[in-house]
Amino acid sequence: MNYGQWRSQEDFEAILKKPDFEIESGYWLGLAENEFHVYEVVYTQPTD
Repeated sequence: MNYGQWRSQEDFEAILKKPDFEIESGYWLGLAENEFHVYEVVYTQPTD
């Protein structure tokens, strides 16, 4: 499992366009088959 956090969906998509981070080659090659999931991080606070 790997965790990464970006400021926006656009920032995440931009890194995948860089030659070293293309899904089919570069950084990922031989490490794992990637399955990306995007989640929104939110903060909640109980009302005690």
